[in-house]
Amino acid sequence: MPFIAYTIRIVEWFSSFPHGSIPLGKIGLPLILLFYLVLVIVTFNRSRLPSLVNHLAPSIPLAFLAILTIITWRAAFYAPDGFLHATILNVGTGDAVLI
Repeated sequence: MPFIAYTIRIVEWFSSFPHGSIPLGKIGLPLILLFYLVLVIVTFNRSRLPSLVNHLAPSIPLAFLAILTIITWRAAFYAPDGFLHATILNVGTGDAVLI
């Protein structure tokens, strides 16, 4: 029980930060598969990893900045616009409105 309460409190604390979450929109299946492929390659080729990092060292900061730029712009585009939005949903036998 204490671990569950701790986790809930930490999540609530982080959610109080401004821009604590970044909506990424839809992520396609190819991107997820690519992520797992990279994860498997890194996991099973740990002995070759230092030499690979030495070859890629100049491009790592540039890649980090590019990813940070993409995440920042996506957060800016998905920011709330300050207007009330009502969506009428077709749920089959009845009606539903999402406000």
